[in-house]
Amino acid sequence: MNAASSNMRLPDGGFANDTLVFLKAALNSSVSSIITTDNNLPDNPIIYANKSFQNITGYVYEEIIGHNCRFLQGDDREQIGKTDLRNAIEKGENINLEIRNYSKDGELFWNALDLQHGNGGTALMFAAMFGRDDVLQFLIESGADVTVTDVRG
Repeated sequence: MNAASSNMRLPDGGFANDTLVFLKAALNSSVSSIITTDNNLPDNPIIYANKSFQNITGYVYEEIIGHNCRFLQGDDREQIGKTDLRNAIEKGENINLEIRNYSKDGELFWNALDLQHGNGGTALMFAAMFGRDDVLQFLIESGADVTVTDVRG
């Protein structure tokens, strides 16, 4: 590591002399929702979740870590693309898709998921999460023909 990279200023005003510390600070500062899972462990649990993920979902770190991502789907398990996602995870392949998720308070949001597999079985998920109102606003502004239904009945 060169001198310039060993003196990077962190958001809290401190300095990073360790790459992992700096990367974690960068991930936590991101406005994008990011989680990491470990496919080598039973049920592919979440091993990291940044602040944005916590803010969007309403769950705190301790409620997230160790759980499979499917807890965000609630009872809404029969979704188009779920089989593709499951297959990509099992095969260690990358995939982009959108799925319905629910925050801790039950609010629907759309998860534009970008799953990227790393070395050693870890999977990094970048998620652009959009609330129902955001999606409706986008569709209305785009001139799309919109029919609203509640997927939860």
